[in-house]
Amino acid sequence: MVFRLQNELTDLPPLNSKAIQAYCDALLMAIQDASSEELFLKAAETVGSMRKTVQTREQPERTRAF
Repeated sequence: MVFRLQNELTDLPPLNSKAIQAYCDALLMAIQDASSEELFLKAAETVGSMRKTVQTREQPERTRAF
């Protein structure tokens, strides 16, 4: 999902539209490109940095003492 969001050229069109083919083709070109490993590493780095930032799934107001 992060890879898709970082490398999409346009917003995700409706899945039943003709524009979805061009959208998917653009992502496939990014995956098949020689620099795809670099793109996946960038996505993994983004996920890793967010995991360090977010420590818990609970909302902050739920962690306060009653």
